[in-house]
Amino acid sequence: MKALRFHGPGDLRLEDVPSPEPGPGDVLVQVEVALTDGTDLKTFRRGHPVLLRELPSPFGHEFCGIDVATGRRVVAANSAATDERGAPIELLNGAYAELLLVPAAIAAVNLLPVPPELAPEVAAMVEPLACCLRGVERAQIARSVEPQRPHAPGRLPLPPGGAGLRGRLTPLAALRPKARTSVLFHRPPHRERRPRSVRNFTA
Repeated sequence: MKALRFHGPGDLRLEDVPSPEPGPGDVLVQVEVALTDGTDLKTFRRGHPVLLRELPSPFGHEFCGIDVATGRRVVAANSAATDERGAPIELLNGAYAELLLVPAAIAAVNLLPVPPELAPEVAAMVEPLACCLRGVERAQIARSVEPQRPHAPGRLPLPPGGAGLRGRLTPLAALRPKARTSVLFHRPPHRERRPRSVRNFTA
């Protein structure tokens, strides 16, 4: 099969590699969509001590595809679910390929069916959405919403964060469809300095 493999910073190569063979509990997926997120970009530029322990390495971890054994469309979050801090986690890697093997530890808890009406490129965003849901849960954001002042009705207090995909998904993850979020934009110091601005959007 064809797969993109990481050989070093800035060095991704399209190669012919053997198709993965699933073991007990593993799920073999035919990849339809593979996304690129900030982790992929940083990893491409400088490597990653956890995702890419051995080189050359498979690459990519956000995807949507077809379970070869059942024909159903599926997605998977990046690692096996655990609430134990310091517990070993198994990371999913290799979505930039025709076939992806989802390890049994991940398939058992984080392999999810995709509704027929949901487009694969949308379903593939399940991993960043899962991060937002987990962040909301751990920060107890939903419980912090009070009907009284100082928060006006429909306002959701959120911790500071970016205004990228996860910054916009977090109000949705907090299950407040009318949450109004103010985001402060600014350029990092090494870029051209411009006045800061505040933008509002409604989830």
